[in-house]
Amino acid sequence: MFTYYVRLAWLSFKKTPVLSSLIVGAIGIGIGACISILTVYTLMIQDPVPGSSDKIFTYKLDNQPELEEDRSGDSAYALVGYRDATNISKSNIPDAHSLHYQTEAVIFPMNEGPNQGQAPFKDELRLASSGFFKVHKTPFLYGSAWTENEEESSPFQTVLSKVLNEQLFGGVNSVGKSLKIGSNSYKIVGVIGEFNPIPRYFETDSDAFSVMAGAVIPFSLTEQLELRKKGGNSRCFEDPAEDTFQSFLETECNWIHHWVAIESESARRDFKDFLDNYALEQRRYGRFMGPFTHELHDVMSWLEDRKVVNQDYRLLLSIAFLFLIVCLLNCIGLMLAKFLGKSGEMSLRRAVGGSKKMIFRQHIVEIAFIGLLGGFVGLLVSLIGLFGIKSLYRNYEQLAHISWELTLLTLVLAVGATVLAGLLPAWRVCRLPVSQYLKSQ
Repeated sequence: MFTYYVRLAWLSFKKTPVLSSLIVGAIGIGIGACISILTVYTLMIQDPVPGSSDKIFTYKLDNQPELEEDRSGDSAYALVGYRDATNISKSNIPDAHSLHYQTEAVIFPMNEGPNQGQAPFKDELRLASSGFFKVHKTPFLYGSAWTENEEESSPFQTVLSKVLNEQLFGGVNSVGKSLKIGSNSYKIVGVIGEFNPIPRYFETDSDAFSVMAGAVIPFSLTEQLELRKKGGNSRCFEDPAEDTFQSFLETECNWIHHWVAIESESARRDFKDFLDNYALEQRRYGRFMGPFTHELHDVMSWLEDRKVVNQDYRLLLSIAFLFLIVCLLNCIGLMLAKFLGKSGEMSLRRAVGGSKKMIFRQHIVEIAFIGLLGGFVGLLVSLIGLFGIKSLYRNYEQLAHISWELTLLTLVLAVGATVLAGLLPAWRVCRLPVSQYLKSQ
């Protein structure tokens, strides 16, 4: 019987192609608009490290040198100064510490391999402690990271991102080779695998939705290389005493990311107490005069605090669903016109023994069939919409794609919404006065 109803639905579509196409188009446009915005929004708010987000923490410290108004919402406190980062990283309470900041440097390609003769180019460079790879659970395609001891004893080592390794070596194992970065030569000890957490929670001061590229070198080289931070925020509460990098390190400037891995709840409380005690100790030296309480955040609360999700998308998502409702309201009128247009056919079926229940089921199947077609049109519209988003917003390639889950959701939403909108027209056609219509014929 279901197959028979589907066949009738297809015949009905062909009998009224213009009206049926208008219904399919209205559903497709409404669904497509919703799914394109919903796709980006769901990826924005997802957990970037599922299963570990409640065990990875960062903190805020108010290192104002003078007592001023409450500035707890200031982005400066999303970072930490060099002096405090190195002091706090000596705590053995966390299981691992990740100190890092981003800059850029000139990469000199090797004169070998598939990219021989490639000109030097600037790329992202990240100075990070050995704990960076443990805290953020960085997977390795080849090799491994340097150890804590190696960071101090032989710091001129580097780990390449998968993107940079493909660019320089065609994606083959480059561990053991040397690479000139800036004015120094580094031994390649590892290549990072697929590591693009969305959002990039550990560097929310830069583009949180871009792909991690470039190379990583030991944080212990910070003082020696004197590389200023680039591609992120930096905030100083006072000017350096001298125009030197060492003076900058000693100044009240916040520019470093510090994350820790803490497994147990008791250790988390101990680390929070440690931060409070550290701030009290520094206050004796005239530092940390700010009025607000120092904060410890896990990954998800940090993303919420930093308002990583673009607020425009919250508004756009609401508008998209309102637009879908408008489309469905239009579909109700179009379906009512379509169904009432075949009143004679339905009355004749009723006259030869067809029940109201059978007529209603037939129309529900037809509505679902139209909704399914609208769902496929919606997928096409959403792909066009996502292409537009990628064109308008830089580095949104990771966000602007549809997963199989959202593909299924699109079809289910299209069918469900269409059936819901079509209940009234289907009910109306079943209530037609059969005798009155047949007499008029």
